[in-house]
Amino acid sequence: MATSIRFAFFAGLLLPTSFSAEAENSLNTSFAQTGYTGVLRVPNASTLDFGEVSTAWHHEDNINFKTRYGIGAHNTILFGLGILPGVEFTVQNTYKRFDGDTGYGDASSDLSFSIKASTENWFPSSPLSVAVGMQDAGGIANYHDNTYGVASLTYSNIKISAGYGKSNKRNQMGINFLSGPFGGIEWQATDWLQLAGDYDGTGYNAGLKLFTPKGLLPFQAEASAKLQAYSNSATTNRDNRYVGIELRVPFRLSDSQQKYSRHHQIQTPRTELESYPTISSENIAAPKGMERIINTDVGELKTNIIKTTLSQYGFQFVREHHGDTVYSVAFENSTFNHNELDAIGVALGLISKYESGKFQVFLLNNKLPMLEVTGDGKTVREFLAGERASSELNYDTFNTLRKYRAVNWAKNEKELSFSAITPKINLSPSLLSTAGTEFGVFDYSLALATNLVVDIWPGGSLDIRHMTPVATSQDVRDYWWHPITPHERGIDRALFHQAFDLPYGIFSQFSVGKTYKDYHGVLNETQWQSPSGRHKFTLTTGSFSQEKTGKEATPLLRSYRFYAPELDWAIEVQNGEYWVGDAGYSIKSHHWFGDLRVTLEAHRSGEDYAGMNLSFPLTPRKEMKPKIVQITGIDQWQWGYHTKISGTDNRITQNAIWEPTLQHDIDRRYFNRDRLSPLYLKSHEGRMREAFMEFVAK
Repeated sequence: MATSIRFAFFAGLLLPTSFSAEAENSLNTSFAQTGYTGVLRVPNASTLDFGEVSTAWHHEDNINFKTRYGIGAHNTILFGLGILPGVEFTVQNTYKRFDGDTGYGDASSDLSFSIKASTENWFPSSPLSVAVGMQDAGGIANYHDNTYGVASLTYSNIKISAGYGKSNKRNQMGINFLSGPFGGIEWQATDWLQLAGDYDGTGYNAGLKLFTPKGLLPFQAEASAKLQAYSNSATTNRDNRYVGIELRVPFRLSDSQQKYSRHHQIQTPRTELESYPTISSENIAAPKGMERIINTDVGELKTNIIKTTLSQYGFQFVREHHGDTVYSVAFENSTFNHNELDAIGVALGLISKYESGKFQVFLLNNKLPMLEVTGDGKTVREFLAGERASSELNYDTFNTLRKYRAVNWAKNEKELSFSAITPKINLSPSLLSTAGTEFGVFDYSLALATNLVVDIWPGGSLDIRHMTPVATSQDVRDYWWHPITPHERGIDRALFHQAFDLPYGIFSQFSVGKTYKDYHGVLNETQWQSPSGRHKFTLTTGSFSQEKTGKEATPLLRSYRFYAPELDWAIEVQNGEYWVGDAGYSIKSHHWFGDLRVTLEAHRSGEDYAGMNLSFPLTPRKEMKPKIVQITGIDQWQWGYHTKISGTDNRITQNAIWEPTLQHDIDRRYFNRDRLSPLYLKSHEGRMREAFMEFVAK
């Protein structure tokens, strides 16, 4: 029963919230010693702001290296994120030695997850806030298992907190830590100095915190340092001083997300744009290569200028049709690989410079039409200049193929974009790592991944990846039973992909060849996305055989995704059979902050797992233009961990919950990392304006 409650807590965390933040607390906040925003050792009712990330390190005096890592004083690494308004999620790694001998001695470390929800954002003007939280649920090595409720009252520059908790008897902080009543007080003496004291159930603690002045650091960051100078804890080896440092940085938020943040404010950049040029064959300032075209129809001249301009910005496969009432243009983006929004903003800015009437723009991916954008050139230009709030653009991903085929595209013309076959070489680090294991805090195998991608015809691509080992931690080298298998030099993936853009929102891709070093077979992904993009169903199925052992892998996964643009948040539920045959279900909570995606997930597949991973582009926002070959970074680099939250041990079963994933999957190659939908595009139009300002207007 307890296991089911814990799984439900992680799986159902983060139910939709609907509120806005209007006021900002005058007191600075920081992490307590373990797992949550708090005083010195106890929590208060504050949380990280929505979209705020924090990383901290705490070092405690008098660490006893003769006792195992779950007893007494320790060091702590914390990583936290304001995952939703009023909700913070924290990863904690406690250890005595960063690395050392294997086994469950002083060299081991403990990885755990914590979550805390507060009313602070719900009632921003109220001096009283209430929060509830849970730490380190599940498993056997849960040395920080606490559940608590706390209320904080803020008056002027003083915050008083009181709460009640329930603790695990093996708690590393002490048998009575957060077991029963606890409390604390914080006094903001100056903008940069805070004095604090608390009672944690084992004794009293006192100390101070130092904060950098607001605006001192770039990116709205805030750094802090803390010192617990006194403790009379009754727990053996816990009446110690500790010092800590912390850095908090707000992530990028969309216009709709900023309504729920305590600190962000929406700002609309404005610029003066030149008026529409007079298009004629006698007098025109055309792009380079088309300075003067004589005896040319004005419509054709305008078309040639737009095509040439788009090509010079790195867009490929530019097609056009100048109808009686609507100007149509299609292009493929190979240059702006963080987000298709950048490409759309730049292209619309260039098109609206010469076309003031109605237009129809198609975004191609691997020569397949994925998105139609319609609007008015004059309106869009005023929107991009910051002169109006709405672009009045319309987006369609549902009937794009039919509309694209209905256009009478110009034929038998010299192609102004680049060669139809431009090989792409993606360079990125491949990192296999563990954190918080009996081997120590962090172990890894690092390699350089060189991925060759050649688009051969519409929807058809060759995908080959080579691994070059770079570095491996000592434990991975020395112990063959280490969870990490070191990288091997050679080709670990050689696949041919064929995608099909079908009517009514259906998209499918077959991938045939070798993956995961020595598995040969075929994988199919088929998905349907609703007209708005709020709903998506996906079926993934495959059949593979391992080269040396003949072991079969027959994954079959079904998933449903719901998207809430207000918070840039998607919930995905999944069930079926994973790669090695274990069957079960999972729930994933995807949170977008700009181009960073944070995923919290809970799996049940014989055993229960919870985890977090980060995905973000590891490449310049604007790549080199594709010519004979295009060398880029990677559009999505992923890093994260999961831990077991069921059973009587923390040993993770090798290859459990192994989902078949490809770098060249449908979401990444064709759907902008699952962000190509009318709902997403409409709620992020500010990003298009920003890209236009950055790459065209300045």
